[in-house]
Amino acid sequence: MKADIIHILSGSTVLAVPGVNTLTQLKQALIRLKGNGLKEVKTAFDMDFLTNIHVQNGYNGLLRLLGDMGLRYGTYLWDPRYKGLDDYIWEHSLERHRSE
Repeated sequence: MKADIIHILSGSTVLAVPGVNTLTQLKQALIRLKGNGLKEVKTAFDMDFLTNIHVQNGYNGLLRLLGDMGLRYGTYLWDPRYKGLDDYIWEHSLERHRSE
């Protein structure tokens, strides 16, 4: 659901994993996408990846996977008061609508 919210509010294509240590299915999707021209991936783990060792381990595993696949990558960072990118985008889209 987080990926759907981000996509609807931002228009960005989003792949979601059900947990930080569940990369097997993601690898298969990335292989297919790379075959269709994917060159770069932006990660957007919940902001607790900065403090939670389990999330950090999953994040580092994802970066290794992306590097091993020859994909460029970067990481979205946002105000950590908002745990997920979906929370951050949702709040800021509400602020934008309130000011209109």
